[in-house]
Amino acid sequence: MQAMEVITGVAPAEYGDKSSLIVHIVTKSGLGQSKPTGSVSASYGSFNSPSFEANVGGWSHAVGNFLSASGLRTDRFLDPPELVALQDTGDSQSIFDRLDVHPNDANTFHLNLQAARSSFDIPNTTDQAAAGQGQHQDINTFNVAPGYTRVVGSKTLLSVNGFLRQDRVTYLPSADPFADTPATVGQGRRLTNMGAKADLAYTAGPHNVKVGGTLSATQLAENFTLGFTDPAVNSPCLDVDGKPIGNPSLRTVSQCEGALAPNPDFSPNLMAFDLSRAGRLFAFNGAATIKEQAAYVQDDLKSGNATFKLGLRVDHYDGLSTAWLVQPRLGVSYAVPVSGTVLRASYGRTLETPYNENLLLSSSAGASGLVGSAQPLQPGKRQQVEVGVQQGLGRWVVVDVGYFVKRTDNAYDFGVLYDTPIVFPISWDRSRIDGFTGRINLVEHRGFSAFTVFGHTNAIFSPPGNGGVLLEEPPGDFRIDHDRKFQRPPTCNSSSSGRGGGVGGIQLALRFGARGRFGT
Repeated sequence: MQAMEVITGVAPAEYGDKSSLIVHIVTKSGLGQSKPTGSVSASYGSFNSPSFEANVGGWSHAVGNFLSASGLRTDRFLDPPELVALQDTGDSQSIFDRLDVHPNDANTFHLNLQAARSSFDIPNTTDQAAAGQGQHQDINTFNVAPGYTRVVGSKTLLSVNGFLRQDRVTYLPSADPFADTPATVGQGRRLTNMGAKADLAYTAGPHNVKVGGTLSATQLAENFTLGFTDPAVNSPCLDVDGKPIGNPSLRTVSQCEGALAPNPDFSPNLMAFDLSRAGRLFAFNGAATIKEQAAYVQDDLKSGNATFKLGLRVDHYDGLSTAWLVQPRLGVSYAVPVSGTVLRASYGRTLETPYNENLLLSSSAGASGLVGSAQPLQPGKRQQVEVGVQQGLGRWVVVDVGYFVKRTDNAYDFGVLYDTPIVFPISWDRSRIDGFTGRINLVEHRGFSAFTVFGHTNAIFSPPGNGGVLLEEPPGDFRIDHDRKFQRPPTCNSSSSGRGGGVGGIQLALRFGARGRFGT
């Protein structure tokens, strides 16, 4: 990354879909560097963790190229909570290239290319390790993103960007299905996202107007298998303590005699996929294309010490379900120079589209009792308000605090399947999320800076739920896992050049120039 802009609160109208946080990244470029420059670094850390990175950029004032390659290997890839990592070896590699062509002052072309892969074991508990459980996941990704900008006169900028990204995920169960408990799970899925975004920006006086739109299509292909290996998972009978009985000879509630009681959670439909009772693997194969279109107009208007953000967006979602939504996006900030204070407030309405990961299975109504989907998952509709204040304390400290409220109909969450990294989208009837955020900055002084962020979030969701796999629906309102009473990670940075360094491990870095000069 060359630069990064993070937008919290209500997103401007040009951003849609799942827009809780916007990160706008400008990738590094070799344009304007007549002499190639780059760096090579290698490090080694705990858990047998070597890593490597190399990059080089340059060419000329009209053509530039930047190339970067990196990789790592570690015995603690997924960082489980256990003190001892059991089967947690993994590695990842990535290569990135950006090509820029700037033939004249008016036109610029660029092309971003990236390919990446990761391959890692799924950590075991002590009991799973003793049973010989050995699950593994592979992820392969490529990304192609061309772009074109044209300056028209002194006030207009045309930007056109295309994108094509594909992710392939393979999840392999243990060689022995009965080594995986309480079920053996396998998956192979592919997600290919393609489309384009174009906008025209016009600046005149206090106005900065942008008009544009996006078109995208996401091709989904899913293969999934599951078989129960623990006879207590779907046992028809309970013992005297109310616990399911792990006796594979029990197949119907009619066998619950004497001290045995019928299990109210027993599902006869799942008996066919109980391997401990001579069942077979559940198998799902599906494919579909999700299409989305959007148009937007927005204006950043400055008037004295006030700044207004006025926007309107229209989204059309055409997937397994369809929806339209007109979305106003409004914001205002006001600076009080005498006191060093900035006040802000914003309001937005957004169309929250379903997650694409495992969307097809989660939307398969009544898939043999595994999926609790009454209908294909529908987009959600959210209203959000955020207010805040930024206050400077002298020349050294800046304090920023904010309060946010989000109300969503058909709110989305992820359901995790057992102890695997496989997740399925779930839509709940509604959600109520509110909280505060804060940040305290110590302004950089002689290469040293520090900050701390803190926050509090109430995240309350309401049933009924739709989608997921083996969804256990709570009886009433509940808090999801990103509900937080208080969080505060501190950070500080010190360097002679003002740039950040790393933490932990031993690092050796070499930086080279066009004439082969090296420095550490």
